[in-house]
Amino acid sequence: MGCSLGEGAEHVRFGCSGQLLTITPYFLKTKPMGQSYYNTNNESGQTLKNSEGKAIYQEEIVLAFLKKNSGVPYPAHTVHKECFESSVPLTSCRRAITNLENDGLIELVEGIMVTGLYGKQVHVWRFKQQKGQLKLL
Repeated sequence: MGCSLGEGAEHVRFGCSGQLLTITPYFLKTKPMGQSYYNTNNESGQTLKNSEGKAIYQEEIVLAFLKKNSGVPYPAHTVHKECFESSVPLTSCRRAITNLENDGLIELVEGIMVTGLYGKQVHVWRFKQQKGQLKLL
């Protein structure tokens, strides 16, 4: 591709596919703590910080995967399978997708649904090309 990794970038091999992705810690620098993890179980202290850090990192991985596969729509269960080990709950992947959509970095693809894990139709998302952004091949 000819792109540099950028400051603080790292390569991550993950999930069932074993893909190698480049993660640039976008959110670690730009997203305030408390905006990725929904603290519904009232964690505090270091436990809360650890949970927030994991949530941010999960968003980084999902964003990198969708960006690498730019233009291709994926349902949450496929993103989960491609990006995470089985120890990461599917709900964590769904939370990351919701947060990324709310942040305007990925988009729900209207008019396309696929059969999900339980036989029901589910939505798909893709990386959102920003205005003026060139798509690298």
